[in-house]
Amino acid sequence: CIMRSSWNKLLGFLKVETLAAKPMKEKLKMFNLHFEEICRVQSQWFVFDEQLREELRISVEKLLLPAYGSFIGRFQIIPELAKNGDKYIKFGMEDIEARLNNLFQGRIGSNGGRK
Repeated sequence: CIMRSSWNKLLGFLKVETLAAKPMKEKLKMFNLHFEEICRVQSQWFVFDEQLREELRISVEKLLLPAYGSFIGRFQIIPELAKNGDKYIKFGMEDIEARLNNLFQGRIGSNGGRK
């Protein structure tokens, strides 16, 4: 499934192999880029069945939120990253949740119809 592969790729950026500053910054940068792109694309997708739409969103949330929270927690214990955390951490947990809430609802086009 295309949806699963895109989210799995994103989760890959949150795997911590080292607590060295440079790789952690690079992983977060890649996460931010890919997260924005996935949300942009998948917020245009429309899942008609409300229950299915909610189940999809919740399944993504259950995968992503714990992994992201854990990554950010580790990121913030690295002294050189912690002091400039705001420079690198583009999304708080609430921001991630808010973006996920917009998935699979389809965007409304200028003529009022769904895209």
